[in-house]
Amino acid sequence: MRPIFQTLFTLGGIVGGTVGGYVGDRWGRGRAVQIGCTVNILVVAGIILIPLYPIVLILRLVAGCTVMGMLVPAWSLVLESTPARLRSRVGMLLGLPFSASTISMAALGYFIRAWKYLLLACTSPILILLPLSFIADESPRWLLQRGRIDDATRILRKAVKLHDAHLPVPLTITVEKLAQAINRESHGPVGEVSALTPIVEALRQIWSYLRSPAMRIIILVTPIIWFLQSCLYLGVVINANNFTSTDPFLYLALSGIMEGSAILALTPLTTRIGRRVIVWAGLTLGGFFLLLELLVPISYYWAKWVLVMMGFLLVAGSYQVNYMYAPELFPTEARARGFAFVTVMGSIGFSCAPLITDVLSQYTWWAVGVAFGSSGILGGLLVPLLPETRNKPLPETLQDVEDRRKLEMLKAMNKKNEKKKRSREGEYARQHQYYIDDDLGTELSDISSVTTRDHPTIVSNDSGDIPTISQGIRL
Repeated sequence: MRPIFQTLFTLGGIVGGTVGGYVGDRWGRGRAVQIGCTVNILVVAGIILIPLYPIVLILRLVAGCTVMGMLVPAWSLVLESTPARLRSRVGMLLGLPFSASTISMAALGYFIRAWKYLLLACTSPILILLPLSFIADESPRWLLQRGRIDDATRILRKAVKLHDAHLPVPLTITVEKLAQAINRESHGPVGEVSALTPIVEALRQIWSYLRSPAMRIIILVTPIIWFLQSCLYLGVVINANNFTSTDPFLYLALSGIMEGSAILALTPLTTRIGRRVIVWAGLTLGGFFLLLELLVPISYYWAKWVLVMMGFLLVAGSYQVNYMYAPELFPTEARARGFAFVTVMGSIGFSCAPLITDVLSQYTWWAVGVAFGSSGILGGLLVPLLPETRNKPLPETLQDVEDRRKLEMLKAMNKKNEKKKRSREGEYARQHQYYIDDDLGTELSDISSVTTRDHPTIVSNDSGDIPTISQGIRL
């Protein structure tokens, strides 16, 4: 029953990611967080108080729905409210509380053995999150998408005053231009209910996304990466018995430490080498270490520990980067829904992880390691298909996503042409140097045949050859 209990939570995340993305795009990021927090508190109370196990399983499903329903819009709110120059640091450091909670879970699980009290302790942070959701401002980008220009201007004016910034252009003019641009790209007035039915409107949007080559790649590739990455991430965390440890508390604590270390180590790198390279390297190398662990004899348990922890460090670091990377790929008009879509696939990966660790391991000892290691390598092979988003403004519309793709293709083409140009110049220089060396060799050969008898002004050495520079030439 243990895999079912965990799988129901992740299956609830599939529904919650979809619902949370829709609520976040329709009624606001903050409102979605408030609804998710409120429902989660009620669900946890029901799990603790209701003695019927089938009802507990259903509530466990709803709990997973509320958690993902909070996470998706909250993440979109943070990224949309952060300037591009700070987005890398903020997106990475937001993962530190999760790492700290993983370590805390190990300690709480060690000291609190009653599951009801442990569940209460794990749910208590929501009592802090709920009031904060009422204090935090709504995303200005989302407000502009919905046509609420006055609200967006008020929030931006507060931000300008808070940071004591000086704008070259009046804020109202800038906001109006942004709203007009978004209105044109959205093919109609923003903020009003469409005359089309919601189903027809949704189909129209999906078709417009699939017609765009840039969005088509993002929609097809990103969910696969998230599925493989999530399956690998959770699989390593809950696979203590099958990997190296019989102490789940120590294993969980070390997992949190490795994840926190990865976040701290990769935070400065995200501003220098970009998201795509880090996600690619983390998944590929992490999967390689997990496959390599299978080749280590069980007597070298310390080496198996090192390989598993190194693999998890890389996977956890890339996972955190991907939480920042994936929302940046989608335009503002569909960011919450797009991020919800990829997190849904991640939740499916979470659902598969317990089945792999508890069921597949019963057939053969190497199946779990091969499954997780191959997931990392396969996910790494797909990452280069996505665009880089480092130090680039968030796309507001579908056209912005397409323009980003064209700009990246143009840069790649220019880089390729520059490389060909340097290659041609190098070849020309080598050929030119060959002719120079050939002519110089002929001249030196002619000079070498000249003796001091023909030219007494040249002082020769004892052998009659032309003197070297160190010997000197006397005219």
